[in-house]
Parts: sequence; C-alpha cells; structure tokens
Amino acid sequence: MNMSRYLVPMSSLLVVMFILLACAPPAPATAPATAPTAPASTMPVAQPSATPVAVADTPTPSPTSLAIISLTPAASTAPLAVLSQTYDDPAGFWSIRYPAGWTIRQSGSETQFRPTESSPAFLGVSLHVKARDVDAFTQSIVDLLRSRAAAWQTVDDGPTPAAWAPGRQIHYRRTVDGAEQAGTLVCFVRYRIGYVLLSEGPVATADSTTASFVAVMDSFQPADFADVVPYDQWSVLLTELDYLSFHSPADSTPARDIQRIAAAYDEAYADNAAYLGVRLDRLVDVYLYPTRDMRYHMTARDAGFAMIPEYEVHSLWADDEQQTPGHEVVHVLTGNGWGEAGEALLGEGIAVWLDHSGRDHHQEAADLLVSDQLYPVRDLLGDGWFQRDGAITYPEAGSLVGFMLESFGVSKFKRIYLASDFEAELQTAVGWTLPELEAAWHDYLHQH
Repeated sequence: MNMSRYLVPMSSLLVVMFILLACAPPAPATAPATAPTAPASTMPVAQPSATPVAVADTPTPSPTSLAIISLTPAASTAPLAVLSQTYDDPAGFWSIRYPAGWTIRQSGSETQFRPTESSPAFLGVSLHVKARDVDAFTQSIVDLLRSRAAAWQTVDDGPTPAAWAPGRQIHYRRTVDGAEQAGTLVCFVRYRIGYVLLSEGPVATADSTTASFVAVMDSFQPADFADVVPYDQWSVLLTELDYLSFHSPADSTPARDIQRIAAAYDEAYADNAAYLGVRLDRLVDVYLYPTRDMRYHMTARDAGFAMIPEYEVHSLWADDEQQTPGHEVVHVLTGNGWGEAGEALLGEGIAVWLDHSGRDHHQEAADLLVSDQLYPVRDLLGDGWFQRDGAITYPEAGSLVGFMLESFGVSKFKRIYLASDFEAELQTAVGWTLPELEAAWHDYLHQH
C-alpha cells in the first residue's frame, strides 16, 4: 500500500456544523465507559479482541495534520480557543490537542470531547479494526449515521488532505428526533486500522463551537511505531498452487522460512477446500507478522484474524510462536464459499476443527469435561459466545463441531451452520434437540 497521499496547507477557519448524535444527558467526565449514565455510543463499537499487548515502542507523532476543509467562510465571531492540552490515546495509536476546560469521556469505543459538560455539541474519535478500503469503511459509518436519522443530506464529499493515509471527508445534515443537525465526518485507513473523527451539533448553536472544533480535529495525529514496516515494503511470494499469496517483512522470521510456511498453508487450504466443497475464484492474501507488537500496531488486534470479504488472513509467525495454518484460512473459505455462520460457536468451531494443528481437539474437550470446565452449549449461543473464556470456548467449539461433522456429515452441518435458528435447524436437519446433541457429544468424550 502506498501511504503517501495529498498534502495541502491548512485552510483558514471555516464553518463546519456539528451535531450531537445521542441526546442522552452527559455522564460525569470521570464516569467509566460502561457507566449507566453515559450516553450510547454514536459510533459502531470495534470488534472485541483479547486484551491488547503492552506497547513497547514509544510512538512518534506523524508530522502532518488533517487540514480539515470546511464548506463556507466563517460566519462566527467567536474567538478561537487555545489548544493548550494534549490527549494521548491510552492504547498509543493517536493524540489530539484541545482547549483547557473541555471535558473528556469514553462512550463505547469513542472518546468524546465537549466544550462544557452540558454542551449539546461534541467531537468524537474512534478506532476500528479490519478496515482496508477507505471508501467502503466510510460508507459503513455513513450507513450507521443515516440509519439513526429521519432525514439525511450529504452536503459535500471528498478526499481528506492527509499525507499519512488515504482518507475521506463528508459534510452532512440530518434530522434526529425532529431537530436539524449538521456535522463533519472524517475517516481514514492506516494499515488495517480505520479511524473516525466525527463532530456534530445542533445547527442553531454551531457558531459558538465551529472554530474550536475545526482546530481540534486538525490537530489529530496518528502515532508512528518504530517496529512497523508498511505493507508496500513487504516481500510477496506466490506459490505454484495458486491458492495463496504470502506477505511478510523482508529479512524477517517468516520471510526466511517462507517456503516451509507456504507449503503448510497450501496443504491446509487444499485439504479444507476439498472437504468443505468450496472453490474460491481469487487468491487469498496471507500476511505473516514476525512479532506480536508489529501485528498489534498495524491491526489493533493481538490475535490472528481473517478479513473475509477482502480474502485476507493475518497471522503471527514469530520465532517462539506460530499460528495454525488452517484456522483463518477456513474462515475465508466458509465465509466466501458458504456464507456467514448463524452462530459464532459454529463459525469458530469449524475453524478450530480444521486448523491443521495436529492437536486432538476431542481429547482437549474431554479433559475439560472431566474437570467440569465445559460450558453448557446453550450458554455459548448468541452473545454468550463473546462473554466466556476463550481458553475453554475454542477447544470446546472445535470438538463439538468435529462431533457434528463426524455424526451428520458436511451437507447437514452446513445447513445448521447457516441457519439463523440453530436449535430449530438442528432438529429439522437431524432430528435432535440441543440437549440430545450435548448428551451424545459428552457420551462420546467420555469414551474418547
């Protein structure tokens, strides 16, 4: 990816209308993000991952600001507040400057800045994982904002003049709860991380905050980490089988061992594609990170993951730790070849079962059963999957799915996998209730 982009001088302060997305009363500045008095987040919450690894490298702010473009000459005579304070993202990915006296609080995945505690206008910054194309990423945010409005009008739409990443800037108006509001949305994608800057406020009160909000947004700086190697500087290997394209930093652990790694991935891909009955019409890009920190700094994820619509796999291959060659590849195969799993339990379970790790997943689950650590299967349906210990849920799901595949076959499992109602389709496809499935699986584990 070529990270150089347009750079223009910062314009004079111009009018940008900003609105409040959520009209709930503001929570105290010290309230935690989960406090019941905090307003609902106005931005989509990033997909949860495990606790981020510690950021070992000291980030160096990028030298170029956003240079926010406004629409019309400034009509406000309100004085510009001095940006005397700096806020540093606790995860180390960005910083921003703001006037003294402003309040700051977390609302979901968003950090909000307000001129006063009761101000109806605010500026929010949020970070999102699994972002690649800035236009698609921006559209997903616009779709969310539009879905919460009675009326929407895009006033202006164009590229964001930032040198460190491709970006897009949208000025809009919308009507929420009968009130006309206006705002500016700035999105950019860096590596595989999406950033959102959103400023909004009632049209009637925009004059008093416009200049300061523009200045605050323009002060935004993403962090540069010493261990990051931009993707366009990575080595690329295409294997003879034409399934996968491998990417790794030059002269790194995965680059030096790329032939052996590629052979393992090719085997996992070929075996699983044949087993699942899936034939993809394009290559899958496999990104291999030599350290956990580099992967975290470039993706904001500290675990391997797949970007299914983009046909991408992102995995760790360090000297002392390597991810399985099959797990994330299975997500790409099933996601593009079958469709989205109705239950995360089944989507993750099949990726574990076919991970080509060589581990005995049934034995792992049997050990958990003997020690009374397995969760009831019903507790892992829906959002329950995300609320349990992954050290237990992943081997449990792998064994359960393996048992289902061995008992029912791929065709019937696929029907259950795709169903929106797991229990109903289980009974329709194979004539078992969920308790009957769980009992039969446990009986099998006791004999394993």
